[in-house]
Amino acid sequence: MNTKWTYPFVKEYLRFVRKAFEITRAGGRIKIRWSDSPMDLQAWRREFINALDRRITKYGGLDGRGRKFDPDWQLWMCRDRHRLEDIRKRIRVYQFETREMQRRYGHLLARRDNF
Repeated sequence: MNTKWTYPFVKEYLRFVRKAFEITRAGGRIKIRWSDSPMDLQAWRREFINALDRRITKYGGLDGRGRKFDPDWQLWMCRDRHRLEDIRKRIRVYQFETREMQRRYGHLLARRDNF
């Protein structure tokens, strides 16, 4: 089951953001973490945009991880590479594990009825 992720504290976060922009636009400074120095409008705007980018990247499905970063896919490609080496050595190979290799080198595969 695939459920859509929802941000649990939207109202509280937006209330905080509005208040922070209100304070910094008036010339004040805000401190959002205990270890940070107080931020003016320019620093707060930079922090807000970076936080927004992080949220979009993390929860928008653009985290940089795709099937090619999957350890299984890496293993399948390694096996397919060995299969290509076997084909080069004239060893019969009947299938590839990844669709990329099947699409690109499928014409090199042996057929079972071709003895």
